[in-house]
Amino acid sequence: MDDLRSELNLMYNSYCAFYALAFGCTSIHRGYYTDLAEGVAFRDATDRLTRYIVDQADLRADDHLLDVGCGAGNSDFLIAREKCCRVTGVDLGKGQILSARMAVEAAALSHRLQFMVADAEHLPFPDDSFDAVLLFESMCHMKDKRGALSEAKRCLRAGGSLIIAETVELAVPENQAWRARFEEVLPLTCFPAAGQLAGLCSDVGLDVKGAIDLTRETSLTYARGLAEALTRRAEVEQFLGEEACNEIYDELPELVEVLNAEYLGYEVVIGAKPAIQRAGAAPKTIL
Repeated sequence: MDDLRSELNLMYNSYCAFYALAFGCTSIHRGYYTDLAEGVAFRDATDRLTRYIVDQADLRADDHLLDVGCGAGNSDFLIAREKCCRVTGVDLGKGQILSARMAVEAAALSHRLQFMVADAEHLPFPDDSFDAVLLFESMCHMKDKRGALSEAKRCLRAGGSLIIAETVELAVPENQAWRARFEEVLPLTCFPAAGQLAGLCSDVGLDVKGAIDLTRETSLTYARGLAEALTRRAEVEQFLGEEACNEIYDELPELVEVLNAEYLGYEVVIGAKPAIQRAGAAPKTIL
């Protein structure tokens, strides 16, 4: 776990600095495009996806949301402000949590937002602590996905919503060269198979309310992001230096090509913790 924590810290700390410079935000996730021809900015597209996903939780004012794998908390600021709710974000990355805490202090939002370093498989909260739980493109880094979902369910109040948004593998790639490149470019990432997340939710005793395929709406994310980042290369180089800038921009085209593969899609799964535990009911086993 310590090795994984260190590697994820290094990866996302470098990404956060780049995203802040290239896009004016630290939302390291996909964007939502209603029209494939529209010219919406990357930051606006990622905010749009955040709104779409959180709307599935039906949050009310003063509800308490847990964001598992929150990164630097960019999405959580938007959620807290627009939904008037409280948000607690947890992540393995000390650098990202520090950045999020500094942003909370600067925005005077400590009554709405708090961030802490924590492991998704061992959450430091009592049972039934939150009205909703969000796992926003964080399941791909969790080795024990079932264990993480079980922990999330434990912390969720009866009747509360659990929302997962994640890139998924639509089919087993026939092209083994793509698989090799994927594992080389993204060695810390393991996307679940399409439909697997709903099955895991059922496994841990959550009621699955629905699953939404957003493959089409999110498909432009990486190509649009790359195009926008290229227009800001000078600013990135000025801040990060020529060597670091060249390293990032040399890697981007291959990263975009791998993530744009036809084998990948995007799912949003909506689950809920049963309001009343069904007597004698056992979790389903998904074969």
